[in-house]
Amino acid sequence: MLNEKQASKKVVRGFRWRYCLALLMIALLSSFSFSLIYRVLELQLSDGATINMAGRQRMLSQRIAFLSQIYLEASPEFTVSHSTSESLQEAAEELFHSHQILTQLSIRPLSKTLERLYFEGGEQSVDHRVRYYVDNVQLLLSVNSFSGLSNVNLLVFEREFVDGLLEDLNNIVNQYEEEAYSRSQDLLYMEWGIWLFTLMALLTEAIIIFRPMEFALKSSFRELFRQKDNALMLKFEAESATLAKSQFLANISHEIRTPMNGLLGMLNIMLAKPLPEDQKQRAEIARDSAESLMGLISDVLDFTDMESNALSIESNPFSVHSLISAVVEANVKKAEEKGLEFIVDTAELDEKVLLGDLFRLQQILDHLIDNAIKFTKKGHVIVTLTVDDSSFGQPKLIGVVRDSGIGIHSSKQNILFNVFTQIDDSHSREYGGAGLGLAIVKRLCYAMEGEISVSSEVGKGSTFSFTIPVQLSREHSEPLPVQDIETLTVLVVDSNQYHREVICRQLEHWGVTVQTSSDGQSALDVCLNLVGESQSIPFDVVIINENLPGISGVELGSIFMTDVKLNRMKSILMVGATSTLENKYIRLNGFFAYFEKPATSYRLFSALYSVVSPELQWGTDAFSVLSRHVYLLQAHSDSIAKEMAEKPVVLVVEDNQLNQEIICQYLHSLECYTEVASSGKEALEKISRRMADPYTFILMDYQMPVLDGLEAAEYIRQGMAGDYAKGTPIVIMVSSAMKGKRGTFIDAGIDDVITKPVNKHSLSKIVARWKGGDPHFDLLQESQVVSDKEYSNSQE
Repeated sequence: MLNEKQASKKVVRGFRWRYCLALLMIALLSSFSFSLIYRVLELQLSDGATINMAGRQRMLSQRIAFLSQIYLEASPEFTVSHSTSESLQEAAEELFHSHQILTQLSIRPLSKTLERLYFEGGEQSVDHRVRYYVDNVQLLLSVNSFSGLSNVNLLVFEREFVDGLLEDLNNIVNQYEEEAYSRSQDLLYMEWGIWLFTLMALLTEAIIIFRPMEFALKSSFRELFRQKDNALMLKFEAESATLAKSQFLANISHEIRTPMNGLLGMLNIMLAKPLPEDQKQRAEIARDSAESLMGLISDVLDFTDMESNALSIESNPFSVHSLISAVVEANVKKAEEKGLEFIVDTAELDEKVLLGDLFRLQQILDHLIDNAIKFTKKGHVIVTLTVDDSSFGQPKLIGVVRDSGIGIHSSKQNILFNVFTQIDDSHSREYGGAGLGLAIVKRLCYAMEGEISVSSEVGKGSTFSFTIPVQLSREHSEPLPVQDIETLTVLVVDSNQYHREVICRQLEHWGVTVQTSSDGQSALDVCLNLVGESQSIPFDVVIINENLPGISGVELGSIFMTDVKLNRMKSILMVGATSTLENKYIRLNGFFAYFEKPATSYRLFSALYSVVSPELQWGTDAFSVLSRHVYLLQAHSDSIAKEMAEKPVVLVVEDNQLNQEIICQYLHSLECYTEVASSGKEALEKISRRMADPYTFILMDYQMPVLDGLEAAEYIRQGMAGDYAKGTPIVIMVSSAMKGKRGTFIDAGIDDVITKPVNKHSLSKIVARWKGGDPHFDLLQESQVVSDKEYSNSQE
């Protein structure tokens, strides 16, 4: 590498030296040519002026002779006009002045010929005669009487003297012209010489400067082309290696996920049975470790897709509330297990359906929330989602994740989104992680033409904000029922200030009159004081958090129920996601409904709706404790309820025997019959033999030998397993890295997707959705789904 740099510098120096030399030669030639041309022009001007002056001497000598004759003819009185005297005087002075310039003050010294013509001959020389001629004119002009002519030599005014002087002056003019012509010829020869010298100089430049530069450039270009060919070859090899690596990662992902799926399945089955406390704790640790490993594998695969430009961004309709529900379900338990308050602020969200990539948006939020939970030891994590469509530009989905964690120093914030980067090694050791999450978030934001930023203060927490351009869909999400709740008065009892504020903003947005209390005792005091002031009930509804300082939430509900002054208020309990309170226990303590925290707008409205209109049920985000399980039957017609009561028959297509066993056990616990096929080809054979009693739905793995899941689905849709099976719902099991390839699934005729490793919770939702065969629950339409990973609770 060093030799290449030195060679490159040597070539550059050689070029620089040569073109500097060429420029110097051109500059010298240009300067010399300019000087010569300037000198030529100067000499030509000088010669022209000299020749004109010499020629004018001839004319002046003739004029003086003419005026002198006029002057002499006027004697003896010398009555000549004043103008004649002045003209004669001026002519004499001008002749003398010109003669002095030509003989004594000339710019160029006189040639020997001109000296001989001017000064040779003594009294007969031109110089002497001109001076003598001018002197006699001056004497003539000073004569006032005839007697004064004796001082004037009148012979100088005779024709013989004047013609002789004129002839000599004419010879001088001719000599000037000849010398000027001779000099112009010399300059012409010099110009020819400069031209020839310039040609020689340019030829020399071409030989010793430009020719070597040409050879050097050709050599450099040959080397560049050689390196380009090498680079293209290396690029091809790198692309091939990347493709091979991607294929390897896809294969190894399947190979890792298959045993991991078995491991997680067996652990979940084990945990579903009564175990000694120590064994249960160990099993839970093993399950958590396996899930962490699966998450890391998914991050590595996602990042690999981004590095190889294989990341696909789709645009499908989804409701923002479905995104919120998915994010809550995926993260709330982690936050509660760490003792954090998980708060979701949806007060400013309307019932909008957007066009975008739901899976990638959930991925962004999951990474940011996971990061916030990881670096927060106590306090809260607040998630806020809004849709800004007020401006004339493109609507934007704005997400903010705030925490009360350790914070980030300003000097570290600029490297926070770099790959494999954490704040410092101590944090990496204490909190773990591979440093991929935020890098994936940044790349996903940029891939969707969005942006992400962070603001943080050490010891006070961090705030991550992202903005993603979206489109408004023509579809509409399920609207909130028309219900007059504006007349309600509600007391919110919650010890967490941020959670109280979120609930209050949401209720006030609906026009509800709200009052708050931070603990059970203050809430009881407020109610008793209001009862004392008036005989009416203090509040229509009281929303109580399960965990309160002092008097607990359940105890407060029991107090309200047993107090004759307060028992007409309808109490709603907010429970944690990990709460173990049972329906019956909640009902016995005076509560009319309950819902799991955090209090999203859908959960809050569902709870209010269930107590205001107990004969109806809207949604399943909150449950009336009187008839929670009856509402599912009320929501469907008698025919659908009958179909749901029948046990579905599911064909499980999975090549791994351990996964077959785990999935079948899950389905059996969900009251489903199962049949098993180990490949796509075997599945087609089994489907074709069930003409009289088709499967309720087909649960099929994506990667299988002989015939994979997509190919098998295409064959089923083409009728190769029988025309009666064309409409059988097909649910495909894929890794999380494949979830973004929705278009591929749609083209193959897939109806639903479930992420591996499969667990009982997600599988129960699939069963609830498809055992009735209702096409309105199609995941790929997304108008009623919660997320790519967890679906709408509306059919639980």
